[in-house]
Amino acid sequence: MKKELIARLTKNFEVSVHIEQGVEFWMARDIQELLEYDKCSNFINVIDKVKIACKNLDRLLRTILLTSGME
Repeated sequence: MKKELIARLTKNFEVSVHIEQGVEFWMARDIQELLEYDKCSNFINVIDKVKIACKNLDRLLRTILLTSGME
């Protein structure tokens, strides 16, 4: 990714942040626009893939911790 694109996305994400009771969060529709998804359905598909990837990563990390005796 080009440095300019990263800088632009970082700035846009920082501007779009919401803060309540000291907790930072972003609205899904804001992220959809920031990442330039035209259709909500396309964005939802990406979110679903991210959820699966996170679950797989969690399983991998648990396996690593169990086999290393760290958990």
